Amino acid sequence: MSAHERVASSGNVLAFLRYLGGRPELLQELKTRSKDEVIAVAAERGYPFAAADFDTVVWDAEARLADRRGEAFDGHFSLWSTLWGRHYLEMLVEDLVPALSRGWSR
Repeated sequence: MSAHERVASSGNVLAFLRYLGGRPELLQELKTRSKDEVIAVAAERGYPFAAADFDTVVWDAEARLADRRGEAFDGHFSLWSTLWGRHYLEMLVEDLVPALSRGWSR
């Protein structure tokens, strides 16, 4: 994969998560699926990316959000409390992405 393709693929991760934010039925369907299945659906919907891109983009976003909030990126990061009773994909779509859209604020 070229550097340009890698950047496009990385951009598709957050674009797909935003896409899911506007489609609660699809999020409901995907929240219990494997990462590979979610990535396949993303590609089918026009947002292709690799698992490594997903990991890098999401982990970087989580770490940057912690930094912007003045919190340690550890087991006590306040974002993790939003996971209770939910699936990781839901937290990404309903909590992390909106926080990014608000300029990384709480």
